[in-house]
Amino acid sequence: MANQKKSYNIKRPSEYSRLQDYKSYNPSELGTFSISDGGDFINCNKAKIPTLLDFQLPLNLNEGYNGTEGNDKARETNFPQWEKGLKWIYGSKEGYGSVSDVDIITQRGILKDIGYTSHNRYKNPWKFEACKYKGKVYIHKVEQEEEWDEWCIRNSYWGRKFEEFTIQQEEGTKATYKMLKGKIGKRNVVLSAEVDAISTNGEHMEIKTCFGNKLQAKIPLAWWQSYLGKVDLLYYGIKTKEGMVHNKPTQISMTDALNRYVTKNTANAMIGFLGDVLEWLYGTLPDKDETWILEYTGGRQISLKCTGEKFLPSWYLQFIGAGKEDELVMAGVNKVYDMKGMSAYSRLQDYTLYLPTEVGNFSIDDTGEFTNCDKATFPTIRDFTLPLLLNKGYKSSVKTAETSENLSTSTYREKELRWIQENGRGYQSVSDVDVITERGVLTDIGNTNHDFYKISWKFEACKFEGKLYIRRFEKEEKGDTKEHDLWAEKYAHWREKFEELVLERESETKSTFIMLKGNVGKKKVLLSSKVDAVSAEGKHMAVRTCFVDKLMAKIPLAWLQCHLGKVDVLYYGFMDKRGTVPDLPTEISVQQIPGMYVKAYEANAMIGFLGDVLDWMYEVLPDNEASSLLEYNAGSREIVLKTRKESFLPKWYLQFISDSAKKDASSS
Repeated sequence: MANQKKSYNIKRPSEYSRLQDYKSYNPSELGTFSISDGGDFINCNKAKIPTLLDFQLPLNLNEGYNGTEGNDKARETNFPQWEKGLKWIYGSKEGYGSVSDVDIITQRGILKDIGYTSHNRYKNPWKFEACKYKGKVYIHKVEQEEEWDEWCIRNSYWGRKFEEFTIQQEEGTKATYKMLKGKIGKRNVVLSAEVDAISTNGEHMEIKTCFGNKLQAKIPLAWWQSYLGKVDLLYYGIKTKEGMVHNKPTQISMTDALNRYVTKNTANAMIGFLGDVLEWLYGTLPDKDETWILEYTGGRQISLKCTGEKFLPSWYLQFIGAGKEDELVMAGVNKVYDMKGMSAYSRLQDYTLYLPTEVGNFSIDDTGEFTNCDKATFPTIRDFTLPLLLNKGYKSSVKTAETSENLSTSTYREKELRWIQENGRGYQSVSDVDVITERGVLTDIGNTNHDFYKISWKFEACKFEGKLYIRRFEKEEKGDTKEHDLWAEKYAHWREKFEELVLERESETKSTFIMLKGNVGKKKVLLSSKVDAVSAEGKHMAVRTCFVDKLMAKIPLAWLQCHLGKVDVLYYGFMDKRGTVPDLPTEISVQQIPGMYVKAYEANAMIGFLGDVLDWMYEVLPDNEASSLLEYNAGSREIVLKTRKESFLPKWYLQFISDSAKKDASSS
């Protein structure tokens, strides 16, 4: 969607210095390549790094200068310069698999400019193009003609002339690069970085010229650039204003540069700031082949604006489309969440901090249709006579009607989307939401690590325009010959019969729901939650049946379900094995369950685990409308996410989102 604009607010450097220790960035070298004199990509993983030449002082950097040389780097290749990193991926032995675990693909110069932003006293502007495609962010410079004055042209020439005097390039080679992979913030980054030379001791060198009185001001940026490119030594030719180098070049090790010219706090702040911007960029960009302009013009903001144009070159799209990894992704490559012990999650979120607000309600009628948006009337507890005979009306071997929590109709599966469409506030009502789902889905996920019975589950998920949608996976199985579970059928009938006997529902209404909005982990979640009844005091109730001897085993799951759904009271009908409830139902305050039936650290662990899984899903799912299966198999220690080709969101909802965007654009 062209003309979309987002922004990143720059904080003080001190706020970034605690995010990452600069020492933790220690990139590994993946390979090398060269650019030929003719501008071609050559020597993939076989490039020879230039060495130092013997030379005689003084060096006259004006030799050969005619005043017409401009920014030669812009004309270095006979293809768009930024594509050289993609060419290496294409030419490497592992192909697209060489970056299978990578989040960001870019160039050292881009990372240098972004990371130095808050320390650049001149507030120099920069402008890059970015795209997120199949889970990987690509960033490159906006290639444009620059107007250089005569002084800039001359200084640029002097720098290239100094390299010509001091280094020995392999014949036919203009420049040599290495490909590095390192972690910046939370992201694995692959970057190309030019290597000017290698010393006799095997140290990688950055070759530069500088005026003597400018050295101290220049070194922090040079150190930062070299640090990102895993360079060991700065090699400075100190030049005069006439373009002469009279003395032996100055060599400064990266360690000395840090101790003398750059403080540890500054180094930490630059890598911390860079990591924070990359994290914001990764989370903000939609996963599609479109160009976004990332720009800094001075001040305290970085802007991101969509142009609507295609980003990736056609040859690269064809390449990854034919690559093995891409085929696996399209056919269903697995992403795996490894479950840790319960104690690892108990410190992530205090369960008492989950405080959802009620934002609406609706009903499902007897025919399965969505009704009463934000006008629903909740069931109440009616007067009844004991004992309650739950077996009444049950016929063996006949499937019971589907419970309202498991309706397979499209209306039930889309009920949250229907509420978004009809609540009067439209798509704006979920503008701040990250996850849209139902209470039952969150309950099953959150209970996984605590579940005594280790029950399997399977859900369907999709991330679209920054929102994660999750619903139960419903698939008709033709010729189903599985043995029918008569006991489960009977138990389901007893539960429905108990509700029928104790609840007073509005005419033609089958189920009533509230819509809740709350924070689970780092994500804001919108969920539908069924309300079985409202007490005379206005408390929301969950109406359940249970065998007395099973209560202790059932309560943890019931508590999590009620806690997520903002239910106040559990209303239990205790039945015997014949389906009879002889006594008045028991009311249990949901708020009092932690401490009585569930330990506080277990409650924290369930909500912490749920938040961690949602964060993982939000990160790994591509931002498009394709469906993915989220599956847990009983007894396993992993949750598997498998990408599918099927579309997830209904067409009417996609049209609704599109219409909402147009309406917002016209009103603004």
